[in-house]
Parts: sequence; structure tokens; C-alpha cells
Amino acid sequence: LDDAVLNASELKSARQDVTAARHLLVTTGNDSNVRQDKVVRVNSTVILDEEKEGLTGVGLMFCVDLLRGVTHSLLEHGYIESHTHLVPRHVQLAEYGGDDGE
Repeated sequence: LDDAVLNASELKSARQDVTAARHLLVTTGNDSNVRQDKVVRVNSTVILDEEKEGLTGVGLMFCVDLLRGVTHSLLEHGYIESHTHLVPRHVQLAEYGGDDGE
């Protein structure tokens, strides 16, 4: 049973886009006893991080739109278990380098 959300081509494209955007990731600056993620805000066309702005690739754009579509679908189908869900304009691309902090 194949329940993958992305096909092989879409996954490859998204991974390439994430690799290309890696230099834009900024460490969150959490306390040393908390996981240190690297993050950047993204929408379906632009990476949004104050002075670091650039177009996202087709693969990453597709993934952002897919994520936004989940909430949209909940709204369209009258989902009522959550009263605070919204269709996000931006999502967060995050990377965790593991326990070594890299």
C-alpha cells in the first residue's frame, strides 16, 4: 500500500528547494537546555525572513500549498472540533540538526 503524499518527483523537487534555502535558516536562539532549531518563514511564492527574501522553488511551493489546503479543506467541510484553525498565509521551514546542535 502506497500512502505517500508526494510522488518521487515532487519529493525530489522539494528536497532540492530545501537544500537551496538552507542558507536562509536562522537559529531560534532558545535557551541552551532547549532544542535549537533553524527556521525561516515561507509562503507559496516567497521565503519571508525580514531581509532575506527570495523565491521558493516549485517543489517547496507545492508543499506549502498542500499544507495550506489541509486547513482549507477542514473549513470547507465544516470541521468543528477545533474552533481556532485558520488557513495560514505563511508556514515555517525548520531544520533540527540533532543533539550535536549543528
